[in-house]
Amino acid sequence: MRALKVLKPILTCLLANLTIFAWAKDTTQFVVGIGTIYDDNLLRVAEGRPPFDGSYDDIMVTSTAGLKYDRLIGRQRVIADLAVTKVAFKNFTHLNYYGRDLSAAWHWLLSPKVEGKLELRNELVLAPYTDFTSSERNIRRDQHMLFDATWHVIPQIDARVAVFRNTFDYEAPIQRLNNRRERTVEIEGVYLPKSGSRLGLMARRVTGRYPFVPESNDNSTVSRFTQDEFKLKLTWVPSGHTRVDADAGWARRNHRSLRPRDVSGLIGNVSVDYARSKTTLKLTAWRSFEPTEGTVPSFTTNKGLGANANWAVSSRIQTRAGVKIEHREYDPRLSFRSSEVPRDRLSEATVSVIYSLSRKIKVTSGFTRQRRTGAESVRTGRSKSNSFQVGVIATF
Repeated sequence: MRALKVLKPILTCLLANLTIFAWAKDTTQFVVGIGTIYDDNLLRVAEGRPPFDGSYDDIMVTSTAGLKYDRLIGRQRVIADLAVTKVAFKNFTHLNYYGRDLSAAWHWLLSPKVEGKLELRNELVLAPYTDFTSSERNIRRDQHMLFDATWHVIPQIDARVAVFRNTFDYEAPIQRLNNRRERTVEIEGVYLPKSGSRLGLMARRVTGRYPFVPESNDNSTVSRFTQDEFKLKLTWVPSGHTRVDADAGWARRNHRSLRPRDVSGLIGNVSVDYARSKTTLKLTAWRSFEPTEGTVPSFTTNKGLGANANWAVSSRIQTRAGVKIEHREYDPRLSFRSSEVPRDRLSEATVSVIYSLSRKIKVTSGFTRQRRTGAESVRTGRSKSNSFQVGVIATF
C-alpha cells in the first residue's frame, strides 16, 4: 500500500501525458524464421570419454515466430520484443523443447528533468553443457525486472538510481541447487561534459540467495552471498570513428556461511569501438566474478579478451567474425586436490555471412568453434565442438 501511495502521483502525471499527446510513432513487425544447426559435440563430452546414447553429434531444426513492437505515445515510449522458438533434435529427441524470449520496456518521462525505464524479460532456453556432464534435458528460465530513474540535476550533472531483480531456475534435478535469486541496487553520479563524453561514479550491491542450498558450516555449500562494487564509468569519444567505454573498480564478494570463500579484487570491462562506412570493429577486455552452472553452486574469477568485426561487402552481403578467450579460476575449496587451484580456459571463434534476398528476407549461414581446456581437479575435462548453422529470416 505504501508503494502504491508513492507511485500514485507519478502514474497520474504519466497518464496525463498519454491523453494530451497523440500517437507519434507506431512500428509493428512480425518475424518468422527457420534454421538448421549441426553440432559435432552437442553435450560437450570431454575427450576420451564415451558418448551418450552412442552419439556425440546431432542436428537441430529451429522454427521461430516473433513480434517487434515500438510505439511512441507522446513522451512515453513502449518497446516489446516477443519470440517463441521450437527446437527439435534428430538424435537426442528427449531434448526437444519450446523456447521463448519475451521482453518489454517502458521508457518513461515524468518531466524534462526526470526520466527512466521499467523493463521486464522472460527467457526459456536449453542451458549449455559446458560445466554439466549429462545427457539430461536442462531448461533454464531467466526472469529479469528493472526499474531505472535518472534526475538531470543541472545540464552537466545527472543522478541515477536503479533496482534489478533476477531469478534463474533449472529444470534438471541435479542442477536445481543452482537456482538463485539476485537483487541489485545501483546509485550513480554522472558528469556530462560538452564534448559528448561521460564520467560516472557508481556504487552497486548485489545480494544473492540459493533457495535449494541448505545452510552449511563446512566448505561444501554456499546459500547466500553479497557483492559490493565501487566503479568508475567512462565514455570517451576521441573522434567521430572511435568510442571507448570503461567500467572498472573494486568488488568484494562475501558469503554468509562460508567466510573462507570471500574474495575481493579488481573487476570491470573496457571496450573500444571503431567504425567506418563499411566496417566496424569492437575490442573488449574484462575481469569479473561469475556464477558457474556445475553440480555445486559456486563462482569463478573470469578474465577475458574478445574481438568482433563486421564488414558490409555489398548492399546485400554482410560478413561477421568474432573471437573470445576467457580464463576462469575456481574457488580452491572445490578442488579434491587441496594443493591445486582449479583453472580452465574457454575459447570461441565464429564467422557468419548474411545475404539479403530482399528488404524483408535474409539468408544466414555461420560456423562456430568452441574449446574448453578443463580442470581435472573439479572433474571437468578437455572438450571441443564445431557447429554449422543455416537459416532464413523473414520480416513483415
